[in-house]
Amino acid sequence: MIGVAEAAAVLGISPATVTRWAASGKLPYLRKLPGKTGAFVFDASLVRRAAQARLRKAGLG
Repeated sequence: MIGVAEAAAVLGISPATVTRWAASGKLPYLRKLPGKTGAFVFDASLVRRAAQARLRKAGLG
């Protein structure tokens, strides 16, 4: 399990974008911690797969 900052580093995007993608359903997450501003928690292997897919889509993978 990883948090937003680590997911952002793996994906090469900002933490704000990771949060936005998770909230919109574009990036699957394991759970959202309680509260209005609760952090998202991600499965590291799913984040790595998403990063690989981004590279393939950009023609870099």
